Amino acid sequence: LLPAKQRLLSQVRGRVVEIGAGAGANLELYPSSLEELVLVEPNTVLQPPLRKRADSADLGAARVSVLGQQIEDVTLEPRSVDYAVLTLSLNCVASSQRVLEQVYSWLKPGGQMIVME
Repeated sequence: LLPAKQRLLSQVRGRVVEIGAGAGANLELYPSSLEELVLVEPNTVLQPPLRKRADSADLGAARVSVLGQQIEDVTLEPRSVDYAVLTLSLNCVASSQRVLEQVYSWLKPGGQMIVME
């Protein structure tokens, strides 16, 4: 899975939201040219290591935020995200269809959703 993640995540740009960021395993794979990275992780055990990794990640001037919420409770403006990344996270939600519809609503026209399950 790592080579695929490296190839796909190296291409993201602009405003990126990662759903189910875990402890931050993907942070080192993002390019330093991002504008903003929003990391969503509802698991309270994983939030402290995620915040620590996010604080020390080499992401250039990107704004990085960690949201400790369930995906269903996250409110982002519609059509405000360039890329959405979901890595091994759909198996942790009650309705993957509802989550995908919600994430899709955040994508700008031409935005992309990267799903790796």
